[in-house]
Amino acid sequence: MNQENRSPNGNILGPSLPLSIMLLLYTNQRVKFTILQKLLETTPGNLDYHLHRLAKAGYVTITKQLFPRRPHTLIIITEDGKTAFKTYVERFQEILGRIATEDQETPEGSKT
Repeated sequence: MNQENRSPNGNILGPSLPLSIMLLLYTNQRVKFTILQKLLETTPGNLDYHLHRLAKAGYVTITKQLFPRRPHTLIIITEDGKTAFKTYVERFQEILGRIATEDQETPEGSKT
């Protein structure tokens, strides 16, 4: 099997990086870049690429804050980002509901 299509944990069906970013931001509202990088087990360049795509879409804002010893990059989900993520989750739940309904209607042992 092609290894480059797998997520870091080896699951080929694992969530995409932008979706994982949005999930973490939706539940936490704001997260430091370094924390996102560690949680998502990705490289700074890969994370930066996806964050800038999300920012361009208006889903996140990226702010640099100066602290006494070093700068910190803070990623914040926008209202548009919250709405988009919630809509995505609702659509996914609808699909799962249809699958569950179809599974209940299909007699056990029959092939579709």
